[in-house]
Amino acid sequence: ISGARLTMGKSDFKSAFKTLPVKEEQEWLTYALIFNPSAERLQVVKLYSQVFGSIGAVVAWNRTAKLIKGIMEELFQIPIFSYVDDFFFVIPQFETQDGRTSANWLADVFEEIVSDIMGWALDDEKRATGTDMVLLGMNVGMEIGCSTWSVNWHKGQEWLADIDEILERDWLTPAHASK
Repeated sequence: ISGARLTMGKSDFKSAFKTLPVKEEQEWLTYALIFNPSAERLQVVKLYSQVFGSIGAVVAWNRTAKLIKGIMEELFQIPIFSYVDDFFFVIPQFETQDGRTSANWLADVFEEIVSDIMGWALDDEKRATGTDMVLLGMNVGMEIGCSTWSVNWHKGQEWLADIDEILERDWLTPAHASK
């Protein structure tokens, strides 16, 4: 639809890393060393759900995200962008025959594929569609022929507090270093 305003949407998965199947040859990545306070000793345990940030979870989720993106692109010719377990799309704005906006229609198609067919749960509270929204800490607006981007005020305050804390302490925690 030439000259149409663009609209966008986002979806987020619920507990994506906790529900991942592990490839058999990567099963060794699911073991962790923990301290058992009852036995007062260290123990090796096999985790039956993935810990967020574990190597096995990242590898398994990357395969899953590629599959979902491939389905959307190959079957529906719709590019979907992902960042970890957040998925985003941009589509020309129009109204469908049943009165839905194009963004709501696409969000419904995405949900049908990943939830109803593949069995993944999406977080309804994080689903959004429209021409203006917050994506990964950025205010994004869609116009005809361009998009506008700015740091979200609340996220900016959080980032400034993190930077101030790091500068005051003069060293990085592993969590801050990974960001």
